[in-house]
Amino acid sequence: MRYNNIFYPIGAAYKTLYSKPQSTSSIYYLLSKLIHNLKNPEKVSLALKTLIHQGPFQLTTKIYTFYLISQLKQTLNQEYNSYFKTIYPTPNQINKQKKKSLLFRYQPKISLIMPVYNPQEELLVEAIQSVINQSYSNWELCIADDASPNPKIRAIIKSLANKDRRIKYVFRVQNGHICRASNSALTLSSGDYIGFIDHDDILWPNALFEIVKLINLKSTTLFIYTNEDKITADGETHLDPTYKPDWSPNLLSAINYITHFAVVRANLLKRVGYFTPGTEGAQDWDLFLRITHSITSHLHPLDLYHPIQHIPKILYSWRQTTTSTANNASIKSTKPYAFFNQKKVLTNHLKRTGTQGTIKSVLHSEMWHNTSLHTLNIHTHQNYLSKIILTLLIHKLNLIYNLNIIYPT
Repeated sequence: MRYNNIFYPIGAAYKTLYSKPQSTSSIYYLLSKLIHNLKNPEKVSLALKTLIHQGPFQLTTKIYTFYLISQLKQTLNQEYNSYFKTIYPTPNQINKQKKKSLLFRYQPKISLIMPVYNPQEELLVEAIQSVINQSYSNWELCIADDASPNPKIRAIIKSLANKDRRIKYVFRVQNGHICRASNSALTLSSGDYIGFIDHDDILWPNALFEIVKLINLKSTTLFIYTNEDKITADGETHLDPTYKPDWSPNLLSAINYITHFAVVRANLLKRVGYFTPGTEGAQDWDLFLRITHSITSHLHPLDLYHPIQHIPKILYSWRQTTTSTANNASIKSTKPYAFFNQKKVLTNHLKRTGTQGTIKSVLHSEMWHNTSLHTLNIHTHQNYLSKIILTLLIHKLNLIYNLNIIYPT
């Protein structure tokens, strides 16, 4: 069989529609098989809406395009899993970095903020251990447990803190969600720079070394972010590498492309304020928008000595768990509050910057469209290949541009 049992009807329906004309009944028969095999109720609902409003051709085109993207992603992840082994630092490289870090002229203390709420015990230990394993040693880990129901979580934190005095903690009496928990952790910090790590993620052992190395090279740096990948829940596989662009104000106004790992000068963070309760699920995005807006510079965003710097290396692994959007799950189903808080964050950003525009939801998507951003005209020939390519482009570019698709007359 050329397709697995999920995608066979997609391929069959697509091939049918692209070959000779078929009867409506045969097309709908294929589509019914397709929808039956989707399994996911949300996807079935979306497929039916597309079928009713746009017809069978558009439905099969969209699903087959998604299938092609999935196949490409699977191939890329297989290649990345091999590539990962060549870029993850070896014990010998880490030992060399430990010696080099002692020679840095400026050795700032990095405070790492970790809000904690009822993670899997072994994943919490791995996250904390990833900080302990850093090749740069002048750090402190500030943990705020947000009233986790599992008493073993606090026992783990106490035990590890007793073994390493650089680990500080506070146990909140009442659950206040991630913004208040993060702010509680921030009250413990005494570092020159502040970084952020989730309670079940992995900070690569060379992360802080690379951060401080950059700070020594460019002393005007106020805000730093790095590339990242994802790691499966069992920790066995690294996948979905995210290679981010250098500082892009427009892109950050459309999507939180920074996410992990980010470090900010402590005095700057105090000036703009900590996390904003009421932005849960989009709190990082809100903070990054406020921080970057406060950084005024006459330099071009891509200038080598701009205060906002990007390290083009993967230094952080985002864990795929059942409650995390890192597993590509629907944000509306896993964290519905986060989806609507994104709109709030973007709306506040427009007001803060005095920008005319509105934030609209993207049809059949879990993303928001910022109408204040530039218009991009795409000239294309009206053929099937261009339609498939445009499907890919629209998914990404419609977030940062108002797209006009122009066909020849």
